[in-house]
Amino acid sequence: MKRYYLLLILLIFCLLHACSPKRPKVSASDWKTIVLEHKALYPEIQIQDIYKLVYQSIFGPGHMGTDESQIAKWLNEELSAIVADSTVDLIEDISPTGTYFRINLRRFKYEGGKPELLCRAIAESAADAESDTAEFIAHWQTIVELIESQEVFFDQEQTTEFTESIARAGYPIIHHSDIYLRKYMPSYRVVSRKYWDKIAPEVFQ
Repeated sequence: MKRYYLLLILLIFCLLHACSPKRPKVSASDWKTIVLEHKALYPEIQIQDIYKLVYQSIFGPGHMGTDESQIAKWLNEELSAIVADSTVDLIEDISPTGTYFRINLRRFKYEGGKPELLCRAIAESAADAESDTAEFIAHWQTIVELIESQEVFFDQEQTTEFTESIARAGYPIIHHSDIYLRKYMPSYRVVSRKYWDKIAPEVFQ
């Protein structure tokens, strides 16, 4: 009888594991494509900006929390401060899986987007975000290996020093590099495709 129950528990575990949602597998080639796209868009992008991109692709906007009033406050302040721009793309891919992307706020403002709907999408994305540090480390190691093999070009010594420093710090969320901030003045929000698709039909109406 004991053996029967153990087998039953194992069967239930296997069924649950098989049915649980999984992220699509990502290859080094997939990451190479994303990194090269960003280097083409932002030639002076730094290694810490690539780190931020990978971080956002795994953790989404989780660090922003789920308080819509606070999310709205930050968003409205930024929208008030920036100039609308019709020449930039609304959506910027940051993930080989397409799970998360960046919404350019300058284009969002130009299109007359509804901030309250974007806030909802951000909050729902944050609530749904996973926090798998091991998965993030594995993806970051892929980036490091691409740099070491010179498939994407960043200073290898600087990359090693940066990787050691963020490892000691526990792989935190970080800001863009000063060069990136000065040169490109980024203004965006990270959202899940799942929740953006929910608001997309009405966000610009």
